[in-house]
Amino acid sequence: MKNRLTESWADACQPPDTREIYDWAAAEGELPAAYAVSGQFDISSVPFLKDVFHALRDPIVRNVVSMSGVQCLKTLIGELWLLWLVANDPGPTQWLQPDD
Repeated sequence: MKNRLTESWADACQPPDTREIYDWAAAEGELPAAYAVSGQFDISSVPFLKDVFHALRDPIVRNVVSMSGVQCLKTLIGELWLLWLVANDPGPTQWLQPDD
């Protein structure tokens, strides 16, 4: 118990992570085999996502709408952003997706 409390306290006292969301994602995790390219996330293979991640990180931007074709990484944008939020800026979050 003491070790977990010490680790939690140390995490809470860390300075904010100033890396971009895509840089954080590349360093902190891997894409599962469900994606066409699994392994480390590489923004250079999908440069059109940079502006979306910049908008999500901008405190002045209130809404971000990403419109693209089927299987063009829209869910990945949300997943990476949500993971980044939990690790770096936790707070109330709501995730809605349509169903059949």
